[in-house]
Amino acid sequence: MKITDLDTEEYEMASEAGADPDRKPLSPRQLRRRIRLYSVMLSMSMTLLVLVILAAVLFWFYSKKQLEDVKVQAQEEIAEAVGDKQYSQSDVDAMIEEAKSSEYAAGQEALLDQIRFKLTDGTSSMNLLRELYPDRVVFLSEGSYYFLPIDTSLKATPYLQENFSFDENGDLSYMESGTVQTKRGIDVSKFQGQIDWAKVKEAGIEYAIIRVGLRGYESGKLVEDECALANLQGAAEQGIPIGVYFFSAATDETEALEEAQFVLDMIEGYEMAYPVYLDIEPVSSESDRTKDMTQEERTDVAIAFLEAVKGAGYEPAIYGNLRSFMMLLDMARLEAYPKWFACYSMPVYFPYEYDVLQYSESGVVDGIPEKVDLNISFRK
Repeated sequence: MKITDLDTEEYEMASEAGADPDRKPLSPRQLRRRIRLYSVMLSMSMTLLVLVILAAVLFWFYSKKQLEDVKVQAQEEIAEAVGDKQYSQSDVDAMIEEAKSSEYAAGQEALLDQIRFKLTDGTSSMNLLRELYPDRVVFLSEGSYYFLPIDTSLKATPYLQENFSFDENGDLSYMESGTVQTKRGIDVSKFQGQIDWAKVKEAGIEYAIIRVGLRGYESGKLVEDECALANLQGAAEQGIPIGVYFFSAATDETEALEEAQFVLDMIEGYEMAYPVYLDIEPVSSESDRTKDMTQEERTDVAIAFLEAVKGAGYEPAIYGNLRSFMMLLDMARLEAYPKWFACYSMPVYFPYEYDVLQYSESGVVDGIPEKVDLNISFRK
């Protein structure tokens, strides 16, 4: 291929266009076809560009309309939910405080962590519930949990849990400033058998509360404890301070007065260093003659007994466990009478004042052939 085969003008044009001058140049006809092809392609590209721009514009308008529709719908929903009310700054502050006070996410997790720690640390579920509800008395009775409000108008227990301690023999005492503030005692009935009271005194027992009798919770009969007189005489001979108790199943005030007179007859001639206790306990029996009594009726009966004892010159008091005091009796009406409280687990759990604590029903004391109830007394 020679350069002279190209017209000078075509060559210069090809050179200026960056074509290879050694390539065979296009003929005028081919060039015209090429130009027409480029024109068509350019036209098609421009058309396509216009279509893309038009589609973009249409999409923008459509999206804007959709957005406006969404905004309008949201505004309508908010207006419907809120109504015509306008919130003041104080309203907003109140809503913020409400949200903050719930502390729900962090607070709930912290609470769950506390519960997990307590349970894995050996805390019982009951003690955990009691810690979580400090303004309630929490207990389990016949398969149901109870959360009863604490009456803050009543005298509260004055004892600190950290001052209770057991010695190497398993005997409980209450310490203040390194000094024991309580006396060791027992309560006995026919179930302890024939007691050697001399050995009991040598064992360090400082008082005894003796059952003198009961009323049958089914029959309603008054029954003298088989060992009452022997126990009264044996303790008295050893100089052990005495108190007595009677298990009540009275259904009205007349029966309560009968029970009181029964006790007074039994203790005639004996010095009572401790009170005459009325024992009111729940009985799990369908034949219990007191099962349908109301709290008010039981309290009326208790007061009748206690006042009769007081009228005879003895100190009256009342014995019970958590269920007795919280469900069977009205504590507000019994505020004036000393309490003997039964609790066999630590920590001692009772919100109100008491001055004798029965802490075990399976104690071992020299001179007593059977297991015996152990007590400590705060009485001076």
